[in-house]
Amino acid sequence: NLQFLRFVTIIQTSRFRMRRNSLALDEDALMALMELPDSYNYGLYSKFISDYGTHYVTAGTLGGRLESVLVVDKEAMKSEEITYNMLTECFGGHIGLPIDTGDEEIDASVKVKGKFCDKMEERFRDNNTSDRLIRDIITRVKGGDSASVARLTSLLSGRNYRLWGRALKYSPAVIDYEVG
Repeated sequence: NLQFLRFVTIIQTSRFRMRRNSLALDEDALMALMELPDSYNYGLYSKFISDYGTHYVTAGTLGGRLESVLVVDKEAMKSEEITYNMLTECFGGHIGLPIDTGDEEIDASVKVKGKFCDKMEERFRDNNTSDRLIRDIITRVKGGDSASVARLTSLLSGRNYRLWGRALKYSPAVIDYEVG
């Protein structure tokens, strides 16, 4: 009786690439490596691998990833005459970009939605359609500061989304990487 809609937003703030020459191990990793015995000891070697891994990151992308899953009631959708495609077009077609010009910040926003989205939003505002239709929203966030992440997980709104996007500048996460 339930249906799921998954939305994923990935925001890239920067890319990095490690230099291939003159790589140096972290001092703690180097000390742990020097303490390993010459003859194989499963316990000591597995602890080293558990602590430091077997590869290192050579390149990557910093930014944020927001994944939301809407749990919707099929019966409520049918009674409100709302289709799966209507929901995906209305919920998934918003792009907001803050542009910093130095002196002031401008919010550019583009909405891509059909004619029925305005009617659906109006219906949500007028009665408790959204309470019956959307049973739950499950959100996973990577990147951003704790305040912006908390706002996003409690209430998905355009304002909270933009605040999270701004926070990625100062608190990005590694969202993609290459290993060596």
